[in-house]
Amino acid sequence: MLNNLFFLDPFCSFGGADDHYYYNDIWCFDPQTARWDAIPAYGNLPASRQGHTACVIDNTMYIYGGMNFEDQLLGDLCAFKFTGNEHKEQVQWLRQSRT
Repeated sequence: MLNNLFFLDPFCSFGGADDHYYYNDIWCFDPQTARWDAIPAYGNLPASRQGHTACVIDNTMYIYGGMNFEDQLLGDLCAFKFTGNEHKEQVQWLRQSRT
């Protein structure tokens, strides 16, 4: 299961899960090149999760809630600041509230 949203031209995905793992990474798909790229992130990364909500406001992706690999509901707010003009550049972890 992926949680996706559109950010500028690329299609970006944060976290999600498959049959074996939960993820906390960011990938963006560029429809012009038909290519997925991992977006490097640094700082205090959020827990791996699925079922969260996300939106982008002023070059910042906000992630709220979801469920971790132990099926615990998460109540944290996470923010990623996209730096530079291209989605392929680094993402900076800005904030995490307590769960």
